[in-house]
Amino acid sequence: MAKFMCIKGILFFSFWQGVVLDVLAAAGVIKSHHFWLDVEHNQEAIQNVLIILEMVFSIIQ
Repeated sequence: MAKFMCIKGILFFSFWQGVVLDVLAAAGVIKSHHFWLDVEHNQEAIQNVLIILEMVFSIIQ
């Protein structure tokens, strides 16, 4: 049951992380410093790294 709740929590928080990253990108906090990457790609990369870190910590638990 604990693992199930942990995975559900990760899904819940990853949704809200995406919302926060959307707001930060719209506000101009997340910027692109390269001409071949736009803000959406940077935002997706940040989201993916956060999810990977959360999954690693959930497996350790």
